[in-house]
Amino acid sequence: MNNEDKKKQFQKLTIEALREVKEELEEKHSDGDISGGDEKLSAAMVIHEDKFLEGSTFRLIDVYLINNTKINFPSVKVLTGAFCSMDDDLMKTGEAVTGPFQLPTKSILKIGASDMGELDYVVWFNIDLIDEKNALHTLSCRIPKYDHNKEMIPLLNVPAVKLELRKRSDESIDEYVKTHDLQPKYYTADELEKLAQNKV
Repeated sequence: MNNEDKKKQFQKLTIEALREVKEELEEKHSDGDISGGDEKLSAAMVIHEDKFLEGSTFRLIDVYLINNTKINFPSVKVLTGAFCSMDDDLMKTGEAVTGPFQLPTKSILKIGASDMGELDYVVWFNIDLIDEKNALHTLSCRIPKYDHNKEMIPLLNVPAVKLELRKRSDESIDEYVKTHDLQPKYYTADELEKLAQNKV
């Protein structure tokens, strides 16, 4: 085998080794990351063009968690709140906890309801999911004030604004409530929807 053949063989072995490392890393990343892709968990905002907050011109919006994975989540809790800056001060709304809900594989869950007028605030959602192995997954997302570009979301099957779903700290919602000495009311999904329309 001449030097040129040895060089080609070395390059081939190097490429194969790098490919194996890449595949191993991707497999590990996929096992630990349940959000982000079309076949993973995602969040989306549906803007209702024909539904308005009573007595106003603000369109109603719904926020959904979409489970396009093969994983069942027997328990889902959501902590939501909002904040905005005003005269160099930070204004925060109250915080509400909803759940626990179930989120089976290939299903959607409505986790919030509001209106476009609320988007003067930064509306955020912290999400706790417990899977069938009792592992806790902690995620978060926010509703953007601008850039409401709609796209078709798998399982939701209506044009919606995709929300960035991020991994947050491992602190659970229950732990957050205890450590921050909060006493938020626990709302059902129906109560939360009524709140958005000022009916409670």
